[in-house]
Amino acid sequence: KTVSTEKRKEYIDSLKVNKQGNNYVIVVENPVKYGIYVEYGHRKPKNKGWVDGKYMLTKSEKEISDIYQKIAEKQVNKALERLLKSFEDYYTVSRETIDAPFVAEALFKSHNEQYMLVKAAKIADIDSNEIVFFYINNEILSQAQNDGHAEFISASLPPEKVTELSKIAWERGLERITPYYGHRNTDITLIILSDKILEESIKIIKKQKFYKSYKFGLYGWSSFRALAYESSTGRAVTNRRGSDLKKLVASLK
Repeated sequence: KTVSTEKRKEYIDSLKVNKQGNNYVIVVENPVKYGIYVEYGHRKPKNKGWVDGKYMLTKSEKEISDIYQKIAEKQVNKALERLLKSFEDYYTVSRETIDAPFVAEALFKSHNEQYMLVKAAKIADIDSNEIVFFYINNEILSQAQNDGHAEFISASLPPEKVTELSKIAWERGLERITPYYGHRNTDITLIILSDKILEESIKIIKKQKFYKSYKFGLYGWSSFRALAYESSTGRAVTNRRGSDLKKLVASLK
């Protein structure tokens, strides 16, 4: 039976939009009581066989998820390309042979020398470095379908992923540092790009803190900086040491 345009419009207008953090969620359901049987199939009267389901909602869910993920990936990848391009002026950027879970890395090296009155009387070498790891999150965090309901959650960054990425970046960065006299510091930076960032993840990002000194500071130190950029809104979140990173993504909005 064909549903009239008026009935369709009435149903669409009845759909509620729920805000969950920074996500807007619409729950789509088949309003008729027998919708679940049409969707998944049912037995014929008196157990005389089986009628296969039409899986209309299931197919629509898959189609919408595929479309959404392509849009999210395009946005995040565009932000990554623009960000890496801005880094290329002062950093050595690498995109090839990067170990997972990261998609790119950037290395900054600064060398300064101190002298006493004349250049021949050099006091010290001062080296300051930074290792940057880039991660993009494109995966749909959660989607569920129960009893004729389809629910879609956007590609959001879960809090446990923030903790995992921070630990990997910190440990991987430390492996590349060789402290020496004249080494001032080597900071380790994590930049995360995601379509959406959950509120709980924001709290975790702000709390990220790692620090290590070498020979009581005589050979310098390393600190951890973190930034997460939400491509769908342009929002940027950092930990305390990474507050100055916000200016790097300001032009991406």
